[in-house]
Amino acid sequence: MVYTFRAYPHIEKLKEIFPDVFIFGNLKEDMKEFEQLLIKNQDGILGIANTKNQSRIEAVAVNKFNKGKLDKYGIDEIRLYIDPRLKRIKLAKRPTSTFCNWTMYKIQSFIDSQHLSNNFSFVHLNSRDFNELKLLT
Repeated sequence: MVYTFRAYPHIEKLKEIFPDVFIFGNLKEDMKEFEQLLIKNQDGILGIANTKNQSRIEAVAVNKFNKGKLDKYGIDEIRLYIDPRLKRIKLAKRPTSTFCNWTMYKIQSFIDSQHLSNNFSFVHLNSRDFNELKLLT
């Protein structure tokens, strides 16, 4: 299962590789729908966002959104799955605290709380590295 954001500039190109791409537009509303998909689909999950810099795999999600906390009672950091098929993409040096991190933290928290078996990876992908995604099909 693959997801991205409505502002992602390569949605059509992404759909050529993964026909069923979930698009986050309204984070809170869409997260409820996405959680139901997670329960029904125990396959792996890949979140994809754009970067103009070097592509990077996010290794952790943090309990932070902009300058505030995402979950008042949540743990500070959650480890994400690092898909070995994306080994040519480097790991991020530090976590983000924007919309990407919001979805990462919420999704991995939900997987953990429901004891689901989904492996969840997230990559900030430069368009020149698009072919790396074909390794996942």
